[in-house]
Amino acid sequence: DGRPLSNTVGSVLDPVFAFRRGVRIQPGETVRIAFWTVVASSRADVLDLVDKHHDGSAFERAATLAWTQAQVQLSHLGIHADEASLFQRLAGHVLYADRSTRPSSEAIRGGGGGPAALWAQGISGDIPIVLVRIDDIEDIAIVGQLLRAHEYWRMKQLAVDLVILNERASSYVQDLQIALETTVRTSQSHPRVGVDGARGSVFVLRTDLISRETR
Repeated sequence: DGRPLSNTVGSVLDPVFAFRRGVRIQPGETVRIAFWTVVASSRADVLDLVDKHHDGSAFERAATLAWTQAQVQLSHLGIHADEASLFQRLAGHVLYADRSTRPSSEAIRGGGGGPAALWAQGISGDIPIVLVRIDDIEDIAIVGQLLRAHEYWRMKQLAVDLVILNERASSYVQDLQIALETTVRTSQSHPRVGVDGARGSVFVLRTDLISRETR
């Protein structure tokens, strides 16, 4: 209706910051508007960023640089675009509870060890845990993929502990354990990109060496 915003503040259920830009578009014209969200440690730095991004070509320049950086990072990790998309969807399950990834009621009732059971395995329990259970060496490629996911999440500053649970029968457990530990060491031998301060570790555990409550 053309009226200006009220320019007021107050208590609301959900935080919101609203602003409006009026644009007059003539018949047959096309107008593009870029809205930026910038963060800096001081007002002067914010104003510098505003000046830097005020130019109309700033968005295309920033988008191109972001795309290039993303391609370099994915190439370094050996991840293709479809796999990165998969890792992003998995991250959604890590951050938000989903019934499809919920363990059975029996498993929940059996896991009565509490935080102390995790501490005994060197796991703090302070950050989300992604658990992969494996009992066949033929499935080790899945472990490799989750290790790449773990590195991808670290690069994106998402702290996750990856727990690999070796459930192979005791008489054959060691060959799978060696293969898992070798896969983890190989994954971690590459230089890491953009993970300063990122948390999250990888744990390789054997079912036959931990209690039922911990499992």
